[in-house]
Amino acid sequence: MKISIIEDQIEVLKSLEKLIKRKNLGEVLSFSGEEGVDYTVEKVLNTDLLILDVNLGFLSGIDILKAVREKNKSFPVILITAYTTAENIIEATKYGVRDILEKPFDPQELLNLINKIKKDIKKDTEPNFSFDGEKFIGSFETLGDLFKKIGIASSNDMNVFISGETGVGKELVAKLIADHSGKKFIAVNCAAIPKDLFESELFGHEKGAFTGATERKIGFIELANEGVLFLDEIGELPLELQSKLLRFLETKTFYRVGGTQPLKSNVKVISASNINVEEYIKERKFREDLYYRLSQIIIKVPPLRERKEDIPKLIKYFISKANEELKTDIKGITEEAEKTLINYNFPGNVRELKNIIYSACLNKYAGNIDIEDIKFTQENQCNMTEEEFVEKLIGEYGIENVSKLKEKLEELVIIKTFEKTGENISKTAKLLNISRNTLKSKLRKLNFNLKES
Repeated sequence: MKISIIEDQIEVLKSLEKLIKRKNLGEVLSFSGEEGVDYTVEKVLNTDLLILDVNLGFLSGIDILKAVREKNKSFPVILITAYTTAENIIEATKYGVRDILEKPFDPQELLNLINKIKKDIKKDTEPNFSFDGEKFIGSFETLGDLFKKIGIASSNDMNVFISGETGVGKELVAKLIADHSGKKFIAVNCAAIPKDLFESELFGHEKGAFTGATERKIGFIELANEGVLFLDEIGELPLELQSKLLRFLETKTFYRVGGTQPLKSNVKVISASNINVEEYIKERKFREDLYYRLSQIIIKVPPLRERKEDIPKLIKYFISKANEELKTDIKGITEEAEKTLINYNFPGNVRELKNIIYSACLNKYAGNIDIEDIKFTQENQCNMTEEEFVEKLIGEYGIENVSKLKEKLEELVIIKTFEKTGENISKTAKLLNISRNTLKSKLRKLNFNLKES
């Protein structure tokens, strides 16, 4: 097996050479990239595997990756980089790279990848074409899998289903897929369209098709031809229209309301929902066959509480955007205020964080955001009765997810009680009226590193 390495840092290059030779994995050919893209790619394609750094100083590794893919779409590539930005990950994934290591990485991780590729050296990768990136704030650790799926979804015409809570950024994911596919983007909020107008809005209508149809109307499916149609809150689509949408997805043909001529539209459909569509299927509110057509690729966007390490980056980003859009002069945020936001659970996710930061910037106008400038959008819940609070939560989670709500509330009660007692197991168990062993078991499931108390 011949392995080519492109890395401009000599010490890293030598280290990789020694590692591979010591494990007898094959012959190594090393390049710095200074030889130029054409010369380098020609030499690389005479080997079996490329280990490629993204940032080569004077040249982007992505440019080399593109050139490799133009010659050989299935050539194995392992990407190594200290710059695991959303753009790098999406672009690399778009060009077929699935194996990405963030510097500094464990040498064994690289060895495992080389051995995996060695076993299946002829495995094809995804097709490619160029695109322009759009920023999505998040780290490689928290959103790496999401960025890879966006890259995969951008490389073909399969329909995509995006799930996630309200405010996590499902529409942004859909826009990124369209942008990286080089296609136009049309978004439709299914919950905002009256049911009696749905068919007309989606498929269009002919003049005189019904009372008030004084002229022909082009529907969203026709407008989105050769592009991406994003159907947000797809669970709100009326049952009677679901069969027509399914028919369109199967044949790519449709009729305007009142029309007699079949029309075609080559559109990629991306749908999204914050409800559990599978529960809707069980309740016969949503067609199972339609769901399978819509979910050829499934992308789940994680809630903000599961990626708290991204909150400081998001705060900085939203302050910058607020200064630009609101003409404020905010320099940053105090450590205490930032810590308060990191510890907050964000039921409204990224959208709620954005609203909090924008509001704080407007109120402060200049200087640093402090803790008194932060106004949580959920604060009014403190004035609710217990019954009103629970009713609001059930409304937000959805009645079909009430078991998950119950489980989440129990977890939060345990966590907060444990924290308030200074992580004292005996005291917490007594307050919760459960045994120490039961409490320990629950805390371990919540990823607590327990200490005896």
